[in-house]
Amino acid sequence: PQENFVIGSDISIGIDQRRIELTAQAGFSATNRDISKGQFSDEDIDSLFKTMTEEERTRIRKVRNVLSKFITINENIIPLSLENFYTLSYEGALSLNYFGNQFRFSYLRRGPSFESFGQPFIRNDVVGYIISDRLRFFNNSLNLSIGIEKLEDDIAKVRVARTKYFTLNSIISYYPSLDFPRISVGYTNTTSTNNLDKDNQLAINDYSGKYLIQLGYSFLFFEKQNINLSFQSFKRNDLTSRNFDTEHSIIAVAINTFFSIPLQTSVGISINNNKYLSKVVSSDSLGVNRLNYQTINMNANYNILDNKLRM
Repeated sequence: PQENFVIGSDISIGIDQRRIELTAQAGFSATNRDISKGQFSDEDIDSLFKTMTEEERTRIRKVRNVLSKFITINENIIPLSLENFYTLSYEGALSLNYFGNQFRFSYLRRGPSFESFGQPFIRNDVVGYIISDRLRFFNNSLNLSIGIEKLEDDIAKVRVARTKYFTLNSIISYYPSLDFPRISVGYTNTTSTNNLDKDNQLAINDYSGKYLIQLGYSFLFFEKQNINLSFQSFKRNDLTSRNFDTEHSIIAVAINTFFSIPLQTSVGISINNNKYLSKVVSSDSLGVNRLNYQTINMNANYNILDNKLRM
């Protein structure tokens, strides 16, 4: 049996009809991986941590006294010490929305031991900032979005090297008011490096790029139709001695039909081409492996009882 306790708070301040917005949130977690032995006493602390100094055992007692009101405290609790606050996470952001421009700057720090059973997908052990800007032109028919993310891990400084992550996202979209197709073109660049020698088994030195093109068009043919065509290309370069380069490309098309009755249908097909390195059977060497496949997707939704029931 396990227990998880999380306490947090957030604040939001809006100025000038929320065109200026300040937000902040913080959370502290405690997790016990095994509560079957129950809460430990002062004698248990002295017995289990007899190699520690009296000062360190005193800190553990303080943790027990504070957190025991909310969660079972024994040798399986994280954190065992309130020093450095490795289960503390916080984030603050400033947003500005003026002249068709949405700008946002946020700074975050998520402790390496922060954990929430309610949101297990949260990425922890990371610190850094994120900047994004979205500009709108020509009555919102043209949108340009740019984002920069710069993060680092190893907050506790217990790993061989700290890994640095940098991501650049950009996409431009055109939504014409006339009877023309919608189009979006995007590019993403990502780097991950920890500055170890390329022959080190723990080395990380990745550079990847992703291209995206999307086309959409709505028209009337018996019923209202919407067709979407997309192309994605992804390439990763591994500059370590492992040389795990990968390439992916996807071409997809889908047609959505909106009937006058409460029925919607969709038919789509995608073509996936993948290329990566893998170990050759009965050998320690690496060889190029290709995995190509096609996917067909068909679905229909029918709503009845004033959209309370969907089949």
